[in-house]
Amino acid sequence: MHTCKLSVTITKMDFPPYQQRDPQQLEVSVMLLPGKRQSFRAKPKEFNDPVAIYLYPKDKVKDMSLRFRLYEHGSMGARHLLGEGVLRLRNVNLDNEMVPVAVDLQPPGSYVPEGASGAIMYEGELAISEEDRPEILISLEYRRLTGKLLLEVIKTRNLGMLTDSKAKEMYVSVKLIGSNGELISKGRTTPRRHMIDPEYNEMFLFHVPEQELNSVTVLIALTSVSKTLGRKLKVGQLALGQNYSSEEEYRHWFEMTRSKEKSIVRWHRINEMTVP
Repeated sequence: MHTCKLSVTITKMDFPPYQQRDPQQLEVSVMLLPGKRQSFRAKPKEFNDPVAIYLYPKDKVKDMSLRFRLYEHGSMGARHLLGEGVLRLRNVNLDNEMVPVAVDLQPPGSYVPEGASGAIMYEGELAISEEDRPEILISLEYRRLTGKLLLEVIKTRNLGMLTDSKAKEMYVSVKLIGSNGELISKGRTTPRRHMIDPEYNEMFLFHVPEQELNSVTVLIALTSVSKTLGRKLKVGQLALGQNYSSEEEYRHWFEMTRSKEKSIVRWHRINEMTVP
């Protein structure tokens, strides 16, 4: 037989930097490497439920690894990578019926030399370095005399990490959300085709009274269009304003509100969408 089955059970999670987080917002992702053909996700309430992973070809099992990632679910459907680690199957005695293994998780981008422990961090299959993370360049400007918010979607970089390095038809949608979650206005760029990192250079104008400037949210999402499959897939997003995605978005919005009719341009990390 050329295939064997590995049963993986997550029993508990101990990650001190994030012990104060809401456990219901955390999720562990497990992926078989190389190839990324099999994966599963488990929330704390699903721990202790075994999941089957099929290993093939059988003679290549020692070259395979399991990558573990810890995510926290944020607002607007985004998820944030908190820590990750890899377990090489060649370091596990798979002849035993059950083998308890502890996988060391490190903050994203960390590196632990091979041989340091059974759980090995290495860049080829793990964290995207800060310089290689998918990002989008955004310009913000607020004109107080007219109450106009100007947002320009300029360009993207490193989108290949979200699209498997394939050039796809992509567009960016921009939504202005009120303090109660209501949609105030929306727009989207013209789709760009056959480009891994498209440039858009498109401006969006929203009317926002100054007293409401810190109570609205701007949601920016990237969507991939597949005409052959007849569907659209949202691959990533970020949020500025009241329900900001991270400190980067908070600082950009804060700088805009303090500037005097001046465009503030910043790169923003694109948060990978959670797949149902």
